[in-house]
This record gives sequence, structure tokens and C-alpha cells, in this order.
Amino acid sequence: MSLNHPLVGIEWIITFILMVIVIILRERGYRPVSLYGLILGGFVSWSSGYFGEYPLNFDVDSFMYMLLPPIVLQSGLHFNWNQVKDCWGTALAMAWIGTMITASWVGYAVYVMHDISYFILSLWIGGIVGPTDAVSTKDCVKGLDKKTKMVLEYESVLNDAVSIIIVHICQRLWFNTIEVDSKDILEIIGINVSFLVISILIGISCAYIATKIFMNTTIVFVLALISYAFCECIGSSGIISIFSFGIVFQYLCTKEYLKKIKIVSDALAEFSETYIYISIGVIVTLTEFKFLNIAFTVALACFTSRIISVFLVTKVASFFGPRYILLEQLAMVFCGVRGALSLSLALSAPVHMKEIFVTVVTIELLISMICTILWRRIYLNFFVPAT
Repeated sequence: MSLNHPLVGIEWIITFILMVIVIILRERGYRPVSLYGLILGGFVSWSSGYFGEYPLNFDVDSFMYMLLPPIVLQSGLHFNWNQVKDCWGTALAMAWIGTMITASWVGYAVYVMHDISYFILSLWIGGIVGPTDAVSTKDCVKGLDKKTKMVLEYESVLNDAVSIIIVHICQRLWFNTIEVDSKDILEIIGINVSFLVISILIGISCAYIATKIFMNTTIVFVLALISYAFCECIGSSGIISIFSFGIVFQYLCTKEYLKKIKIVSDALAEFSETYIYISIGVIVTLTEFKFLNIAFTVALACFTSRIISVFLVTKVASFFGPRYILLEQLAMVFCGVRGALSLSLALSAPVHMKEIFVTVVTIELLISMICTILWRRIYLNFFVPAT
């Protein structure tokens, strides 16, 4: 359908109305908002046959360069070391060790149970579903205790870089026509780790420029996006860069100016989150759901690997920091929801792999969200004292 067609304008109006509805539901305490966004987006996508092709789609470039950065920047701007210093190590270990455990376990399960010819391909699937989602996690952890909430939120921000590294390694090995040995793999890992350090330095540099040279609100956000986009262009992690930007910026600028920036950042992040919820609903509706046997194997492997990583990491972390009771560990297990980053990695895969990757991610996204909703309901009804 042409962009000049009047029905396209009507469909966009419907989209924006849906976004308003989702935001109102959030303001009135109806959670998780991500579920309502998925339902509304799916309904509109399903009913759009009366109008023609629905214009709202999950464009990978738009997500990576326009929608995700404001959400990660908001997390950086609201980062409070005094609140997270006791559980920072746990969040970092869950993000790095937990994601690698999930990717490896999922890759092994798919490789063994479905007679996949190459382990790299199954590990690629594991890397895609490895990270928990920053957008959905932030929405679903409302009402949990502060310590568990902090671990889950910052894990979901930090594990994106690990997942992207795993996927990049698998892509390079898959398309490499020359036989690759362990030395080549270590070299690839070393390059990616170096890029992570570069990402942090670029984020810090842009934050310094934003606070010491250009004290302009628009320029602050442009510089944040530049740090993100530049790192993505050189194969580094834009997520880590813009997260570092937010942390450093809030410590360098004045409280009054930071308050002003946070107001704009919160509005941009809320818009991005709401748009993502609805657009994922559209994708879920359009998915044909083939390869269900592999998808359910991945979902089961994700859940079992989540149990292993949570209990392993929290047990080790208890020797160096706070102890985690069983209730907190179960919250971390059931609140490992997948989302937009996994979907974008699946959609950016080669055409002949995209169908299986999208199906796997969609099934895992739905199952992990259902588990999170059920656990949150049980937790709030039975373990939170009545006020």
C-alpha cells in the first residue's frame, strides 16, 4: 500500500491510539504492560486485513538505532551505585556467565536432539535466545524486592553485549570457508573483548563532551546516539557505550540539568517501549510457527539453563556479597523473559535461516512471558504482605 494512501494514515492513528491505551494501563498499575501491548498489536495486525497491509512492522535497523538506545540510556541515567553496589557482581555474573551457560546449553540440546549437522548453527540459536530483555524485564519486575529487581534489570542491560558477541562469532565461523582452529576462535573473542573496552571509552568521551563543551539538551541526546551508532558501525557494542554514557553523564552534570535530561529521556524511553510491545505483537501474529519441535526444545533448554545459572551464580556470589534466599532465586528463574533484542537478531539472520530463528524466538518469548506473569501473580498474592 502506498504511503500516500489515506488508509495508511488511519492505521497509524490506530497505532498511536493503542500506544496511548498501553501507557494509560501502565499509569493505572496494570502490569505487565508488555502483555497488553502484544495482545493489542496482535489484534490490530490480525484485523488489518480489512484495510490492507498494516504499516507497523518490526524493522531491525529502526529498533537497533532508534528504539533501543533511549531505553538503555534511561537505565544509565538512573543508575545508582549506592543501590546496586551489593548486588552488582551478581548482575554482572548473571549477564556474562548466565548468558554463556544458556547459549551453550541450548546449542548442545538442539545439536543432540535434532541431529543438526553443525554445532555452530545450534550455538547460533543459543546466542540469539541467550539474553533476557531489558524492555520486558523492567516492566515485569515491578513489585519484586529491590535486590532481586536490581539484579534482573542490570543483567538484562549487560547481557545484550554477550549475546551479540556469541552471535557475531557464530556468523564469522559459519561463513568462513577456511577451516577454523582454536587459535582463530580465541582471536575472535579477543577482538570482541577489545571492542567492549573501546565501547566504554567512547561512551565516557561523548559524555564528557556533552557535559563540559555542549550543555544543550538536543546535543546531549545526539551525542549519546553518535556513541551508540559509531560503536555499532565498527562492530563493537553500542549498548555498552550508551549505557556508559548515561552513567558518566549523570555524575558529571549538575543535579538541575540532570533532572531536565531525565524528563526527556523517560518520555523517549516510554515511547520506545510501548512501540516495541505493539510491534512485537504484530510479528507474533504474522509468524507461521513452523519448526515447533526445535522451538519447544529451545524453550525447555532455556528454562533448565536458567535454573542452573541462577543457583550457580547466586551460590558463588553469596561468598562475596549478600545471600539470596530461595524466593529471590525463584524470582530470577521465572523472570528471565526474552524479547526485542532476540527478535532483532533472528530477523537480521540470513534469509534461509530467518524462518526457524524467528519461530524459535517467538515461542520462547511467549513461554518466558507467561512464566513471568504467573510467577509475578503468585509472588504478589502470596509472598508480599498486604498494605
